[in-house]
Amino acid sequence: MPPCCYFSLYGCLIIFVKIIIGIFFLIIAMIVIFFVNISRFRKPTGIYTNLEFLHEIKSRINDAQTRALKAVNRELVLLYWEMGKRVVEKQRQEQWGDGVIESLARDLQSDFPGIKGFLARNIWQMRDLYLSYADNEKLQTLSAELGWSHNIAILGKCKNNLEREFYMRMTQKHAWS
Repeated sequence: MPPCCYFSLYGCLIIFVKIIIGIFFLIIAMIVIFFVNISRFRKPTGIYTNLEFLHEIKSRINDAQTRALKAVNRELVLLYWEMGKRVVEKQRQEQWGDGVIESLARDLQSDFPGIKGFLARNIWQMRDLYLSYADNEKLQTLSAELGWSHNIAILGKCKNNLEREFYMRMTQKHAWS
């Protein structure tokens, strides 16, 4: 055989082996995906025989969990808003200095052990949230619809209220995390 034919056959052989290996891994991946997904389509184990019933119940459970989580997040943000408002009011009325926030954080941590949300840094953020949105009812409403961590990220990274409103709306619309 001439040398040029030898290299062509060798090259074809290499390509053929790569194709066979690729097909092998594709088959393995398909088998894995099949066995992972088959658990979703298993027959119910109870006396009911309608899979739609099971899926409906599971969907309701998931929806209820999502609504509960949103309600908890909303209440926490409203609590933190109110705490920020009260701190600002007391600082204005009583001429409180910065040390009061440190003291308040210590007292709250002592009274609510195991709850991490009452660090001094968080109380400062509650105060900042209130001060940033106190005069903007639209942002107050939007902030209550987002989780605390989203609010803090937006508050810290956005320079003005227009930018904050944009990111709040996009976070809601696209379920950004």
